[in-house]
Order: sequence, then C-alpha cells, then structure tokens
Amino acid sequence: MPQINVPEVVKEALLVQSGPYASLLDLVKVCEQGDPERILAAAERCGVDQLILNTTLMAALNWAHEAAAIAD
Repeated sequence: MPQINVPEVVKEALLVQSGPYASLLDLVKVCEQGDPERILAAAERCGVDQLILNTTLMAALNWAHEAAAIAD
C-alpha cells in the first residue's frame, strides 16, 4: 500500500476492515458473491437504499461489459 496514495481511512478499510469505509467494502464484497439476502443486510448496515444499490450495480455491470468489449 505505500506505493498507492489513498487516504488513511481507505487503507484501514482495505487492510484491516475497520474505519468508516469498512461496511461499504463489505457491501461490495457481498455484492460480488451475489447472495440477495446478504446484499440487503449489508446495504441496510450501510444505510444504502435498495433502489439506489440496484441502479448502481446495473451501471457498474454495464460499464464492465462495455470495457470488456473494448478490450476484445
């Protein structure tokens, strides 16, 4: 991590799963696993609205799909 210039709170979340961004990082990890019940529980812990979460996930998936198509 010393080579990457990120705020200390981001390092805390990434390295020791603590600090104000730890719950958001957990939400991201749970979203990647695809378990709807765990996703909803993690979103609630973060105070993230389900509609906003779904919209953001779809936008991220679309971006990834487009980026993969460009790379091909």
